[in-house]
Amino acid sequence: MGGKHRLNREVLALSLARLADALGNGSLFVLIPLYFTTLPEVDFKLPFPLLIGILISIYGITSALMQPLMGALSDFFGRRKLFIQTGLLLMSGSTLFFVLTDNFIVLLVLRFLQGVGGALAMSASVAHMAAVTEKSTRGEAMGLYNTMRVVGFAVGPLIGGGLQ
Repeated sequence: MGGKHRLNREVLALSLARLADALGNGSLFVLIPLYFTTLPEVDFKLPFPLLIGILISIYGITSALMQPLMGALSDFFGRRKLFIQTGLLLMSGSTLFFVLTDNFIVLLVLRFLQGVGGALAMSASVAHMAAVTEKSTRGEAMGLYNTMRVVGFAVGPLIGGGLQ
């Protein structure tokens, strides 16, 4: 880490976007179970905790499965910023629509869409960071990006608990 250090604005912007995403998603770990208790009776023969688990985990499952595809599409079209913006918009819009529904299936679809948006934004973000950083600073950039992600997931449930 010798020499003059200058923080890359694009790395900072992507890291802050990742922080915001992780804060929002982390807060949902607390808010989804609370919100779920206000919904009309769900006519599935599954236990209540399992339904909540499905609703929470569908985001991560979808995102994990879609990231390789979204990364390949991002590379193929070379429109990483558009993929990042579309992913963030899809995640935000899906989250906002949560308050407009009281249907479990619609909530499941919204969480799925959040996962697709997350896959779009995350895979394109990592590829974009590789493109805008020098090899000598790439590790530091990825470290900042991942630190923001972990801080968001750690602090998000605290925010969710405070909002309830």
